Amino acid sequence: MADKEKRRYQHVGNVSKEKTESDPRCKLSPANAHSVVVAAWDNGHIHITAHFKARGQERSFDVIDAENVIRDGKMYGEGEYCHDHKNWKYRFRGKVEEKTLEIVVSLDPTNGYANPLVIVLTGYWRTSSKV
Repeated sequence: MADKEKRRYQHVGNVSKEKTESDPRCKLSPANAHSVVVAAWDNGHIHITAHFKARGQERSFDVIDAENVIRDGKMYGEGEYCHDHKNWKYRFRGKVEEKTLEIVVSLDPTNGYANPLVIVLTGYWRTSSKV
C-alpha cells in the first residue's frame, strides 16, 4: 500500500494539535459522540480499517457485530485524544452472542462534526460480562 493511501483517512483539517487537544469543544460528550457516530454510520460515512478487518478475522467478529455494538451498546468512558492522528477515539461496548465486544472508533472532523468520517479502528472481546 502506498504511503499516500495509508494517510488518506487521517485528519487533515486546519486545527492545530494544541488547539484540538486543549479546546473542550472538540471533545464530544459520550451521548453526543454516540449520536454523531450512529448518524455517520447511517449516512455511510465510515471507513473500516485493515487493522479492524485483521483483528476481526483473528478474534471472530465482523462489521455487522461492530455495527450492532455501536447502535445498541453503550459508550465506555470518555473520549481519548490521539496525538498521532489529531483526533478523538471513542469506545463502545455491547453484547454479541452473550459475550461483550468492545469496538474502538475515531472521528475525523475534517468536515466538522455535522458530517465526520467514522474510522473503525479495532475490536476485542472483554473478559468481563458487564456491558
